[in-house]
Amino acid sequence: MNMDFLNETKLRFIAVKPKRFVINGKGYSELEAFIEDTMPVRKFFNSRKLLCSSDDGKIGKSGKHCALCRDRHKCRKRIRLMLMIQNIAEEAVPALLEINQQSFENFKAFIDSVEPEKISTTLVQLTVGEDEKNALIVLFATLF
Repeated sequence: MNMDFLNETKLRFIAVKPKRFVINGKGYSELEAFIEDTMPVRKFFNSRKLLCSSDDGKIGKSGKHCALCRDRHKCRKRIRLMLMIQNIAEEAVPALLEINQQSFENFKAFIDSVEPEKISTTLVQLTVGEDEKNALIVLFATLF
């Protein structure tokens, strides 16, 4: 009896690099995906070491409220996107992408262009670009 159906599909983490996304060491110039869920997150790094994070943008892992934290101005606000990627394998691949603040405006423009009830059923093309200060940004385009 084949019991492979019990193996859970692993969530892939997406890194944003110049002109490409990287998933498990492989680069992709664009991703086509459905956005299943979004959530605000915060991360506080010092010397590339993660010192604190919040999975809801309100309360850190230590239990401290972000609004009361003396280091909140050092936190990086991000939006975590839970994606089902359609174009990198035969089957859809679940993945997590955290977009930086420089990408928020692009994401908001995408959200504003789609009816709220259709966001999770809208196929989106994601690409990497740069803003006017050469910071990496994620660009969103609707695919029909």
